[in-house]
Amino acid sequence: MLSGYLYALIVSILFALYLVPRKFSTLPTEKYVMFVTLGFFIPAVLQCFALDDPHALLDPTALLLVLVGISWMAAFALVTLSMDKIGLSRSNQWQNLKNPIAVILSLSVLSEHRITNIFIVLAAAALIFVSAVLFSIKKDSEKAFDMRGVYLALGAAFLFGVNSVLLKYATMNVTEIAPQQFYLSGGAFLSAFALLYWKEKALPAAETVFSRNCALALSAGVLYFVANYFRILSNQIIPNSIAATIVQFSVVWTVLIGILVFKEIDMRKHWKRVLSGLVLAVLSIAVLFFGMR
Repeated sequence: MLSGYLYALIVSILFALYLVPRKFSTLPTEKYVMFVTLGFFIPAVLQCFALDDPHALLDPTALLLVLVGISWMAAFALVTLSMDKIGLSRSNQWQNLKNPIAVILSLSVLSEHRITNIFIVLAAAALIFVSAVLFSIKKDSEKAFDMRGVYLALGAAFLFGVNSVLLKYATMNVTEIAPQQFYLSGGAFLSAFALLYWKEKALPAAETVFSRNCALALSAGVLYFVANYFRILSNQIIPNSIAATIVQFSVVWTVLIGILVFKEIDMRKHWKRVLSGLVLAVLSIAVLFFGMR
């Protein structure tokens, strides 16, 4: 049981780190997302070679993860667009609502209502919402805060919440990790590739494929592959509602990276709001965690 908690904590750190390469990349959103999904897909394919039973790839339940991969790609594209508009720390606060969404869905879809109180989940969601509002601080160069970034992050939160539940369902029915990674990443990559080709009517040029921007996107995909590996391990040990709660710590790491490394928010002017937002974010995690039956 303890290992499940540890794996979920590792996931929370990796979920913050895999977003960072976007801050250094200037690729258009469609190209960036396509290369991130490729970075996710390549190690998933290599992992399949280590399978003791290749027939595990034919598991019909694992095929469900193709749809999960497609919706994950859409969610990640929304997150990328949101980050471009309002920054890493502020965007992540809003899309962090994915965790209460995942927990609520787990109550009904996965019948985890015996270990989770719906009122506790709603209280945590309210704390996250207020925390996100506190972080919605416009830059000095902006006339107004860009609410489009918020709407994009909220859309991503819903899709990520759905993904979390579907992944848990697959974990409950597919014992091998490699097929889960393969179909999820494959669905994400093929849909991202189709989206890019549909928009540009051409494949990426050679100079793009071998550029620094491409390497950054690929590294983000590899980080997500590792994060998803530990998330599957965690889901095999502890309930999804508990795992999603621990993964919520990613918001703390993301805020710290966005503010301390990329200076997205002026701490000298807004330290009270930032500190209050962080306290509420951590409090929402505590409320969810200690509200489990």
